[in-house]
Amino acid sequence: MGERIAKMIFLWPLAFLLLIPILFFAVIIFKNQLARSLKVAHVPRVKKNVSLKFLIAKYLFFVNLLVAILVVFALARPQGKPEKDVITTDGIDIVVALDVSKSMDAQDLSPNRLEVAKRVAINFVNGRKTDRIGMVVFAEESYVQCPLTLDYQMVKKLIASIQIGLTMQGHATAIGSAMATSINRLRSKNSAAESRIVILITDGENNAGDVDPNTAIEMAKAIGIRFYTIGVGKVRGRGAVNSLLGAFFAGNGAQIDEKLLKKVSSQTGGEYFRATDERTLIEIFKKISKLEKSKLSSGDFNKRSEYYYFFLFPGLLLLLLSVVLENSYLRILP
Repeated sequence: MGERIAKMIFLWPLAFLLLIPILFFAVIIFKNQLARSLKVAHVPRVKKNVSLKFLIAKYLFFVNLLVAILVVFALARPQGKPEKDVITTDGIDIVVALDVSKSMDAQDLSPNRLEVAKRVAINFVNGRKTDRIGMVVFAEESYVQCPLTLDYQMVKKLIASIQIGLTMQGHATAIGSAMATSINRLRSKNSAAESRIVILITDGENNAGDVDPNTAIEMAKAIGIRFYTIGVGKVRGRGAVNSLLGAFFAGNGAQIDEKLLKKVSSQTGGEYFRATDERTLIEIFKKISKLEKSKLSSGDFNKRSEYYYFFLFPGLLLLLLSVVLENSYLRILP
């Protein structure tokens, strides 16, 4: 109790200004009562018969004054000093690495591969509760679209804003660079998650970037990061461009390197999937959602304890005592 009071702070200190009029009127009332008690003291009969009641009435004034002071202290919002509280929940760290190269504009999935992948990714985020999620986008280059976070609304907004060619160059696919960028997001020492995964979605092959996928595989294995790779698109071996009528035409697009994607997933402890339509892609994400959970620190929060009841409850009890005495024992006081 004493330790709590020593650490106490007041959120609304301006409430103490109410003590000024309270003390002002208290002094006036006390002077009037003192003058009356002096007059009564000169009457022998009254002094002998009701001196105890006058004594109680005198101290009842101080009880009422104490009630007013305690209420002011309660109004000032007494609280304990901020304390750090770490909330630990079950969760995993997830990075979704999404291909935004030109071939993702193919319309074999309606309206195109990228929009379907975005819809399914947003739906996947809606199903998360305690998992930290980050986003990496890549074409010829890769960069972090969203760091690992529990702010799912922000993640969904950033996913919705992804467009074809979002990176500076968008005609080729740097799978190795995307892997390295994703790994760097997950290797943070601040993460307590035992399970860390990357969901890599692409419709191409590794034909750009400075990082060899085999090197990225070794990095992932050393850190303990699993890759779930998804090859997306119906037409295998070719990309597509949009005609004026919005129809799908074969072109000189990228070929899905299933051999590489299978190698990435198998050697890192993940799995490779092929998504030829939106329903299949949804089922793939559902399967990934069944991953084991691990303890994850979701963040530090400033916690304050409310202590108003230290003042309000005693004040109410004293007020009740005052009301009972005034309406019973002191009621016939001359």
